[in-house]
Amino acid sequence: ADFLAASHKAIHIQLAMMLVGAVLIAGLVGWLATSTLRPMRHVINSMVRLGQGDLSETLPAVPSASRNEIHRLFHNLRRTQENLAKVVQAVRSGVDEINVGAKEISAGNTDLSARTEQQAASLEETAASMEEFASAVKHNADNAHEANQLAASASDVASRGGSAVATVVDTMSAISASSHKIA
Repeated sequence: ADFLAASHKAIHIQLAMMLVGAVLIAGLVGWLATSTLRPMRHVINSMVRLGQGDLSETLPAVPSASRNEIHRLFHNLRRTQENLAKVVQAVRSGVDEINVGAKEISAGNTDLSARTEQQAASLEETAASMEEFASAVKHNADNAHEANQLAASASDVASRGGSAVATVVDTMSAISASSHKIA
């Protein structure tokens, strides 16, 4: 009976030690899982924020000599974040340059529009002046034609007047000659 009691006691001690060992092993496994998964949760959360466009989070630096997969994952995530930040900055810079160019083009278009309107107004004034000039030239041509007709008419009248004067002179000479004969 002593042997059986001692065996039961040894079995109880072994069961207690196995239970304590199992609890310690479970605690160690839990601690290892937590310490391993905590950085993974951080990586996942960082990737979610990165996927949402949040580049503001600073990811922790990773020891360069580390071969730990989680460290390598963090390192690559950090490089991705840095490169995306550079791309976003380049795009912003490009957009700013495009905005400046667009404003300059808009100002140039406004200036060109104003100059085009000025040229159109000047062209209208020139066209109006040309119309007035053409009208004045036509009026002068009409007046010149009328003056030419008047000059021709005056020349005809003068020619007839010259003939009449010559006839009067001949008549006066004949009268003078006849009056000398009578006297």
